[in-house]
Amino acid sequence: MSARAHRTVGLTLQRLLGLLALQVVVFGAIGCQRDSFKEPLVLGGTSVSARTLNRGHRAYLRYCVGCHGRKGDGNVPGQEQMNPMPRDFTKGRFKYTSVLGDQLPPDRDLLRLLRTGVPGTHMPSWSTVEPAELKAIVQYIKTFSPRWRKEKVGTPLPLPHDPWARDADKARRRGRVVYHGVARCWQCHPSYLGEDEIRRLQSRLPVNERLPLRANPRQPLSVPTEYGPTLAPAFKKYQLRGGNRPSDVFRTIATGIPGTPMPAWHPKLSGRELWALTHYVRSLVGLEPGIKDNESQTRVNRK
Repeated sequence: MSARAHRTVGLTLQRLLGLLALQVVVFGAIGCQRDSFKEPLVLGGTSVSARTLNRGHRAYLRYCVGCHGRKGDGNVPGQEQMNPMPRDFTKGRFKYTSVLGDQLPPDRDLLRLLRTGVPGTHMPSWSTVEPAELKAIVQYIKTFSPRWRKEKVGTPLPLPHDPWARDADKARRRGRVVYHGVARCWQCHPSYLGEDEIRRLQSRLPVNERLPLRANPRQPLSVPTEYGPTLAPAFKKYQLRGGNRPSDVFRTIATGIPGTPMPAWHPKLSGRELWALTHYVRSLVGLEPGIKDNESQTRVNRK
């Protein structure tokens, strides 16, 4: 076995032993702990009973502490080997929610993430856990950040009707134009058209709105985020972490991803454009058929 292989095995064993030791401590704590909460707390503008918080605490220790830690900060053995690293609940900031900007998400968003997990990460689906326990976990993780005691939950962005439901191929063609010529997603994500075609699309825009084409636009860009540098998703080689359904993709595009350069595209793009972009991105990932024609649609004007 090579020296590199020995190091890899050693790191893996070290991580496993660390996690095992943590689980021994955790399960021992579950068996002998006393209830931590005696009074209800107001979290996100809603009163939560001590009974619910204590149940959430016990469930958190059973299912979540191995990655997120006892303090909810993600500081656990082996965290540096997780990519991305576990969410730090003490910041009170969440990705893949239905609210704009950095507002606190409603319970249904957090429950959805618990049930579905986050593909491409260490966050699994907890759909087999009793629903009441998942709801209690949602309330308990709010106790890690002072934001939940000071702020109210944001207003979810309504999901508009999909105007392209009967002509998804037309939506994907329009979405290709929105991606390359309106939103200019290639500033971070890969482009899927040639450079000459992108320049033609930009030529239809006012001069003061045109952007210089970055080097190697067919490659994803490394971007700074609150969670460390990361490559912007290359959709043909990527699992959508916010969900695969059309409504999931629409929501992620419309509301953005806090802590990253991914902006909220509502209301900069119309509902019609957002749905077109949703269909196009899903076609790149392979969740919808590819565009049937080989023509370029160079019309950038918004409908």
